[in-house]
Amino acid sequence: MAILDQYQFHVASDLAQLEQVLAKCDQINQNDRIPPHVWMQCQMAIAEGFTNAVRHAHGEECKDLSIGLDLTLHEHSLDIRIWDHGHKGFNLEDYLDSLDMQVNEYASGGRGIIILKKIASKLQYYFDPERGQNCLLISKALSNRLAPYFISVKALGDRLSDDNLVIVDCRFRLGDTEWGRSEYQKAHIPGAHYLHLDEDLSSPIQEHGGRHPLPDPDKFVEILSRLGIERGKTEVVVYDDLRFAFAARLWWLLKFYGHDNVSVLDGGFAAWQASEAQCCADIPVQNA
Repeated sequence: MAILDQYQFHVASDLAQLEQVLAKCDQINQNDRIPPHVWMQCQMAIAEGFTNAVRHAHGEECKDLSIGLDLTLHEHSLDIRIWDHGHKGFNLEDYLDSLDMQVNEYASGGRGIIILKKIASKLQYYFDPERGQNCLLISKALSNRLAPYFISVKALGDRLSDDNLVIVDCRFRLGDTEWGRSEYQKAHIPGAHYLHLDEDLSSPIQEHGGRHPLPDPDKFVEILSRLGIERGKTEVVVYDDLRFAFAARLWWLLKFYGHDNVSVLDGGFAAWQASEAQCCADIPVQNA
């Protein structure tokens, strides 16, 4: 699993250091790779984990020994390791089994561990013989913040027979304006329609409006109707050849004109072909 970033440090076993611990841990998210609500949960987990290490793992006996923190950011997870010098042998799973997992004001103890369990995708406490230390591993799964805007090749393949689905091929090249249409006619995702950047997704060039002005609203709605797209109802999937943002343009146009149920094919037509999914040259019938 590729590591995107990693940050390690040691700190005194003292709850007065908690603010410093959280500030140092912010380094792992300095590029805002982790969504704010998820990072807030991770900060809470770090605070609870550090507090447990100071109060319970170290206590008075190991208070002069430092606590280590190791944060490793992967594409789909953040691994937080908190290292302590306490006695080995504590069984976290047995302890969790003994607790009432509902956090409430009447709980006799263990609320911090319960919070950790609810936040973490994976929670583990073990002794590492190489380091001679205990490690609290808090692993938090991270979802791609762009995931809601994409659909996978497999998911689309499973939906090809859905009558409420409209697929649109947007392949295009600025240097050869007929390339996309020609490629579409050779092979495309079964059932896909083709929309041309200049003819369907733009208005004619005027004095103002740039090289590709927004399409006339009435004409654009007419095109959508011809493809069988009903605003607010039809599921639309758009794709291109992953070279340029032509599919993204249609995605934005649909959103702009009030149709939110649209996704971009993750990886584009290249990913579809690489998966050896079915292609065809049949041109689907459009509405009159």
